[in-house]
Amino acid sequence: MPSSSPRAFTGRTPLAFLALTSTLVVTLLLVPYAALETLRARVPLIGLTSTWLDALAPGVDMEHLVAFALLGALVRLAQVRPRPVLSLLFLAACGAATELAQALVPTRSPTADDLLLNVAGSVLGYACVALLTVALRPSQRRT
Repeated sequence: MPSSSPRAFTGRTPLAFLALTSTLVVTLLLVPYAALETLRARVPLIGLTSTWLDALAPGVDMEHLVAFALLGALVRLAQVRPRPVLSLLFLAACGAATELAQALVPTRSPTADDLLLNVAGSVLGYACVALLTVALRPSQRRT
């Protein structure tokens, strides 16, 4: 009997998006600051987004929150059977690994604040998609 719950993506599409997003998140969070500034200056969308995030929360690296929220959302979309505890532990480990890897990049440094933003973003993205999935599920009532 086919499942009655709709899926936003089918087949390998969510895994492809997850792989692409994971690569982008890790790359952007490990790139030296000088390269990020060049990227912001040369790509208008990135520059405008960065300026908007800086204005939203001055002094806070909101890029970490946004990047991991996207990653958390895609992890939830890629799951056939949701496993929230394992998924969030995995995402927290990815956030910690990203922060630790920054210690190896000149001009970057791991911070507890960034780790908290990574974890908060993961939870936020995962929870938003989980709530939307429940809200958009067809009613199981029979009339």
